Amino acid sequence: MSWRKAAKWKKYCVQNELARDDLFSKVPTRPTVLSTERRRLIYHKHDSRQSGACISFVPGKSSVVTSRIHIEFSSASPMAAILRRGPSNWVRLLAWNTLTDVVEPGAWFHGRIYEDGCSVSPDEKLFAYFATKYNGPKTRGVDYAWTAVSKLPWLTALALWPQSDTWSGRAKFADDKTLIIDCACWKSLKTGDRLPKGFTVHPRWIGRAAPSQCLPSTPRSIASFDGTEGIDQAGRRFNYVDGHLKRDGQEIVDLDGMLPDPQRAPDEARVW
Repeated sequence: MSWRKAAKWKKYCVQNELARDDLFSKVPTRPTVLSTERRRLIYHKHDSRQSGACISFVPGKSSVVTSRIHIEFSSASPMAAILRRGPSNWVRLLAWNTLTDVVEPGAWFHGRIYEDGCSVSPDEKLFAYFATKYNGPKTRGVDYAWTAVSKLPWLTALALWPQSDTWSGRAKFADDKTLIIDCACWKSLKTGDRLPKGFTVHPRWIGRAAPSQCLPSTPRSIASFDGTEGIDQAGRRFNYVDGHLKRDGQEIVDLDGMLPDPQRAPDEARVW
């Protein structure tokens, strides 16, 4: 098989969501037609391998019932932020106390929050995130992308840095009052908001022409989550099955039946 035919066959397999082994088989005389249910099942298996995401597959439904989550853990306290995606372009933020297994529901957001661009402060009070929103009213006059700091579990920006692309903007806490934000090497971080005394923001220049920098290290939590199973900061195991977050068979929170219901953030979430 020539490389051109191999490339076309690989594209066909990806578009039709065929199994991994089919990518290396010969070109069939007649294309394989998969049933709708088989296609959903293959999509479920493929997506569940991705970190921080899980899709619930329900046979007989006309579409895939989604309840995808990402969990961002604090490095020094028993707190985690749960980002629940679905339906469509909606995201909900929840605060999970991993010591008591109490979950506090928070803000709904109609847009995208990048899972690899968010961080919970070590003292569990603040949440840094990178978001995009292409439709609807603008957020604080920003065109479509920004980095912000809010109080968990709300998304009301205490400080906001507009971004001009989606390559940069990821944020990580180095400590309670030190934030590192990715940005292109030729850009500077600008915000019109007043930061509290002692709060420092460092740009981490990225790109081929980015110079070397000496930045504060970002602590990493021992906690992890692969989309279906994980361990918290104390090393205790939990799992996520069919939209339910569980520990030792006991339900922590049901994340499957939520519908968008945006609420105004409380007054205490609007000030540092």
